Amino acid sequence: MKRMLKNRIRYFLLVVLLNSLLLSGTLAISTSSLAFHGVGLTVNLDYPEEAHPTEEIYHNVTITSQADLTISNLTLTIYGTVNQTQQEITNLALFSWKLDLNNNNTLTNQINFTIPQDTFERLYCTLYAKTNQDTDYFFTSFYTTHVHTITFSELLIDYNLLLTEIGNNLILYESLNQTYYDLIKQKDNLNSNYNNLYSDYRDQIDINKLLESEYASLNTNITNIQESYVSLNNNYTSLNQTNTELEQEITILNQEIDLLDQEISVSKNSLDIDRNLMIVFIIILVSLIGLIIYLRNKQKEPYVVIRKETVSVKPKKN
Repeated sequence: MKRMLKNRIRYFLLVVLLNSLLLSGTLAISTSSLAFHGVGLTVNLDYPEEAHPTEEIYHNVTITSQADLTISNLTLTIYGTVNQTQQEITNLALFSWKLDLNNNNTLTNQINFTIPQDTFERLYCTLYAKTNQDTDYFFTSFYTTHVHTITFSELLIDYNLLLTEIGNNLILYESLNQTYYDLIKQKDNLNSNYNNLYSDYRDQIDINKLLESEYASLNTNITNIQESYVSLNNNYTSLNQTNTELEQEITILNQEIDLLDQEISVSKNSLDIDRNLMIVFIIILVSLIGLIIYLRNKQKEPYVVIRKETVSVKPKKN
């Protein structure tokens, strides 16, 4: 039975490997090309095979002249089916002016555009070209990128991942099955160990009872210590509050002392000024008294007064 399971797993993994190789070759084809010939031009168009709505994609246009000619117009219009209605996505005039080309000249233009929301099915395109090689214009229509909410390539990738996951789960199952048999063997060993451990467990129960008795005694001591701690903590809180209040009172007293020192300093300065003024006043008073005494004791000296008078005589009037 076990050998058959291994063979099935190997066969399944081989199928998964082959699918992966096939899918890798399929997924490598992500772009497609179209070619058109007319009015002396060869137009090659490269575009992505699949895309999502709201995704920005490209259409590469390569133009090769087959003779010496003049392009007067080359316009590519792209339509999409949006909500069951065909809607124009982009209309690009690749050349709307006269352009002279020699034989085998090549021009490339990349068109980038965003697919509208709710677009599905293939994009529909029209190509219009006019040169001096023909009096009539060249016109063709064709389909390009297939728009899906989930593309075929993504479905293939999901399918490949699912196959890989199934293969991994089968390998995991084989591993778990082997582990199961190993665990059965271990179970017998564990049962033997269990019996030995159970005997040790009974011995440990007796030891545990003794430890519980000691724990109860220690727990009582811890309770008493905790009550003492609470009481001491309350006393500490009260003392800390008292200390805070005393520090506040000391701060207030220090402020009052500073104010008194300032007032004393001001009073001392005022007293020094008054003392200096008094000394000056006393010096001035003593000087005045001495001057008065000096003037009284001084003798009067005789003096002569000489008066000089001028007499003028007025002439008589006739």
